[in-house]
Amino acid sequence: MKVSLITFSPSLSSFGVRTLSSILKKSGINVQLIFFVPRTWEENYSFSNSQLESLLDACKDSNLIGISLMSHQFNLAEQITSFAKSNHCDIPIIWGGVHPTIRPDESICHADIICRGEAEYSLLDLVLKMDRGDDFYDIRGLWFKDASGKIIKNEVSPRISNLDEIEFQDIDYQSFKLLGKSRIRKIDTHLFSKLGGYCYHTQPTRGCPFQCSYCINSYIRDLFNEKKPYVARSIDNVISELLNAKQKMPFLKEVVFHDDCFSFLPLESLKYFAAKYKKHIGLPLCVMGFTPQT
Repeated sequence: MKVSLITFSPSLSSFGVRTLSSILKKSGINVQLIFFVPRTWEENYSFSNSQLESLLDACKDSNLIGISLMSHQFNLAEQITSFAKSNHCDIPIIWGGVHPTIRPDESICHADIICRGEAEYSLLDLVLKMDRGDDFYDIRGLWFKDASGKIIKNEVSPRISNLDEIEFQDIDYQSFKLLGKSRIRKIDTHLFSKLGGYCYHTQPTRGCPFQCSYCINSYIRDLFNEKKPYVARSIDNVISELLNAKQKMPFLKEVVFHDDCFSFLPLESLKYFAAKYKKHIGLPLCVMGFTPQT
């Protein structure tokens, strides 16, 4: 069983997709992780034919193609999917990420499968059932378009309450691939660092206790009907991930936390983290979503 995962990012920081890669690999799945890093404004919105041909050729022996997208990346995902279908590619294509979560009816018009919400267990369940030849149309968190064009809409999965049980993201960067202007190439240490690999991105917490109407967290809170919209990994789990990354990637120069509300952690937890981080990691740290108001 082979799964190709495609992600669009201004760097190689796609820790969500890299986590999915790690989860699938642990279950014995062959994963091909392809990054597209737009270098110009135009590249944010369209692929050339040579790029699309390179992608399709790289994925031709896959059993499933996954595309992670936010709303501003819709055109890129739609281009890949349409090009594959117009070239008689019968490999099922699954979309996941923010856009399919908030615009599922639009997304399922293009993809064969979409994932709404957290994908860690839904995707693994799908891939294992596909590998065994089992029926998979009842998997929570996924919508399907069957051979007749019928749309099957399953309920979202419950949010993961214990984040410590999730695998650390895939840092086997020498197995990653990069889609360039006309071809796909393997990523080496030099290229990885050049594309921002010297900066390690991760997420110790998920969600937010607030419900600002303009924010995705407000939608997610309603989607899951959550009574506990904010969950956190243990500090020791976060430090273990960073130690692992630092040992395997000694060229790291910085760490970035992509949390929406990291400072909502209890003060004692923040103090414990600060002491552990200074002692064991010691790299410059950037924390997103950290304001005096929170």
